[in-house]
Amino acid sequence: MSSNHADRRKGVRRALLMVALLAVVLLPVIGIRVLGKEEPEAVSSTGDVTLGAGDRMVYVVEGHVAAVSFTDNGVSSHGPPVVSDLLCARVYAAHGTGVCLRQTTALSWSATILDRNLEATSTWPMAGEPVLARVSPSGRMVAWTALTKGTSLSGTFTAVTSVVDTSRREEIKDLSTFTARVGADRRATKKYQIWGVTFRDDDAFLATVSAGGRRYLAQGRLSTRELVTIAPDVTNPAVSPDGRQVAFVRIDGEGRTGRLAVMDLRTRRIHHVGEQRGVTDQPVWFDDQTVGYVVRDAAGNATIWSTGMGAGARPALVLANAESPSPL
Repeated sequence: MSSNHADRRKGVRRALLMVALLAVVLLPVIGIRVLGKEEPEAVSSTGDVTLGAGDRMVYVVEGHVAAVSFTDNGVSSHGPPVVSDLLCARVYAAHGTGVCLRQTTALSWSATILDRNLEATSTWPMAGEPVLARVSPSGRMVAWTALTKGTSLSGTFTAVTSVVDTSRREEIKDLSTFTARVGADRRATKKYQIWGVTFRDDDAFLATVSAGGRRYLAQGRLSTRELVTIAPDVTNPAVSPDGRQVAFVRIDGEGRTGRLAVMDLRTRRIHHVGEQRGVTDQPVWFDDQTVGYVVRDAAGNATIWSTGMGAGARPALVLANAESPSPL
């Protein structure tokens, strides 16, 4: 192993420990936990990972970006995974564009935009430790959420969500500068936090808005710089590929993380899916009827699961020792 690679691995180990500690503190605030282990185990790269469309999923295994193929049903993994030498705390990809959230120095983090061959095309400084990342369906828009120390609406740390237009190389550093209309009376406020962006297209998106001690599902547009809440007690949304549904974690009024649920965006009807365990991370969609998500055991070990929308659907294990899933 080269000295540069060893230094990068040590940096990721330190960084992942920091993120895990911060996430535990922020779990009641944001409703997510990034990592459970103190540092990644030593794994070796086995080949090249690409981000082209196909029946595959990229994910993170012990700090490395990896990929695995799917069977025809798009859920069960098969064949050996391919592990790259790219180190990331978080990864996500769509339409040949990826984003890797990683540590750049002992005290700083960055969001690196990747091409389909995992080569960096641009790098953007982050406000703090990374927790979430998403790419728009076209691959043009990239969003991430970081945790930073400072005055917060609900604790010691603040969530800062940024968006980059990769075609123009322009960044919106903090979406909380938008005007948010919150609650049943749609009162305008600029005192809120936002995280968990999920894109409907290159302009419209959904996200979590936290205001007045409560979390909401909100819809917004980058062009108008406005957000409007549409449902209470919701965090970490993910829009389905056809744009008709949104999966999220439904929480109780006291802010405790609850069950995975799905909303029909046309009727606003919400129904829970077959997963009974608590889910804290942002889910993904394997197809229009199958939701993927991460479950952690008491020791913090992560596994990727899926569940369908139909009656009688049951959770199915997709991949053990894996997190940050992104179907391609």
